[in-house]
Amino acid sequence: MKIIKVIAQKGTQCPKENKPRQYITDRVAIDVKKSLYYRRLISDGSLIHCVEVPVAAISKKIKQANKTNKKIESDKNISKPTKTNGGNS
Repeated sequence: MKIIKVIAQKGTQCPKENKPRQYITDRVAIDVKKSLYYRRLISDGSLIHCVEVPVAAISKKIKQANKTNKKIESDKNISKPTKTNGGNS
């Protein structure tokens, strides 16, 4: 069975499947089996399905953002406005 990561809605807690005295809280996401029980809690809004983004995808986006920022900074250097006296001597 597939494993998913879930966390409870803010300010709530949900009992674990087959362990009603143990709870999933809003503090830490945990791994659970993708069973009908957890899918129902996700669909009714009690739990949030946390999607993990691979580190490679994040680092790629950071590199792209850094390249964009460098281009913007270099464009600023090219088009600096010059100060004028405005006719006051």
